[in-house]
Amino acid sequence: ETSRFSYGMLLISALAPDAAVIRLKEALELFPTSSRLWLALGIAHFKAGRNDEAAKSLNKSIELDSKYAPAFVYLGMTHVETGDYKTALANYEKALTLDPKLGIVDFLISDVMMKQADSDYATIESHLVKAVKSDPKFAPARLALGKLYLRKSQLTEAATEFEKVIVLQPQVAEAYYQLGLAYRRLRRFDKANEQFEKFKKLSETQKEQALKDRKDIINRLATVLF
Repeated sequence: ETSRFSYGMLLISALAPDAAVIRLKEALELFPTSSRLWLALGIAHFKAGRNDEAAKSLNKSIELDSKYAPAFVYLGMTHVETGDYKTALANYEKALTLDPKLGIVDFLISDVMMKQADSDYATIESHLVKAVKSDPKFAPARLALGKLYLRKSQLTEAATEFEKVIVLQPQVAEAYYQLGLAYRRLRRFDKANEQFEKFKKLSETQKEQALKDRKDIINRLATVLF
């Protein structure tokens, strides 16, 4: 069961989710009550863009083990994809209750809260600070924290976070743009223009700068959870 789970996750990481589905279904014929295998099947379906099938598999995983935090994390991600933020938050919070050390889930919670107009900035900041503290090299959390600081006019703190994102992932165009905004509001106009130029050059060569794409975060989650 362990080797089949690992193989399924390897196929998912190798961007072969459909192959993973085939192998995991074979594994579940041998181990039908394996919560981990149902989880992996759910992740494979999610990676392939089949949210309904993903949710069914993940709910089956939870049915078999109601204290399995990773299943709640990925189930929350399926609800984000369909715009059901309330249910997504409930699943993320359940995962944190089961395992408070999952800093990446704090980031996912903040990401959902930022999409809602009535969210409390103090709560969002608390989650992002925890996410950064849990994994200082996780650039999406730092970028989100910097953007929050910028909204709150904490300009020096915002610039510091954007600078760290650029060190961690120098090809992320948005980080240069946000740093340029922070420098401009700090009246460091030459530095701001320099960042905007870098943003422009990167934007011309990148079709997408979506650093927080949830599907791309799957591999990071797998590293943390398994």
